[in-house]
Amino acid sequence: MIGVVCADANEFKFAGPALLLLVSAVIALLLSIQLGYHARQWIYSYEEICNWTARKCPTNRSLETQSKDFRKGKEKLDRAGLAYNAGTVFLSFAVAAALIPDRPGDLTVWRWIAAAFVTAAAIGESIWAIKIYAGTIGQFDHPTKSHSTPPSEGGNPHV
Repeated sequence: MIGVVCADANEFKFAGPALLLLVSAVIALLLSIQLGYHARQWIYSYEEICNWTARKCPTNRSLETQSKDFRKGKEKLDRAGLAYNAGTVFLSFAVAAALIPDRPGDLTVWRWIAAAFVTAAAIGESIWAIKIYAGTIGQFDHPTKSHSTPPSEGGNPHV
């Protein structure tokens, strides 16, 4: 889509903003992948500790380390989620900007309807993301996350 906007910039009413939003979406979505990948090294299960240490039951020190590592990983996963949501919002607004017709034509009405639909979805996603992430990065009591609490904080050690 970036290539289309660049190649036919004269055909778009808001080519510049669409291009900026598309590039922002690419950066945010790639960042979410990188953060999620990096977070994985910090989140491991009780069984993995047992396998690494060749013990039936890990030591308290191992479980404390798992708890600290879990917090690091959870923070990175929260940031990955935020970057993903930002990327989808940027992408939605970019599509909406690209859909707004530059001049009347056969698809003018349909393009306006599509632009309005995508804009509504982008606004909904924005509101949802703001409600989810405002002030919750790195907290374990996040109501919409499925990750469990670390063992040292009363969670299931068999994550």
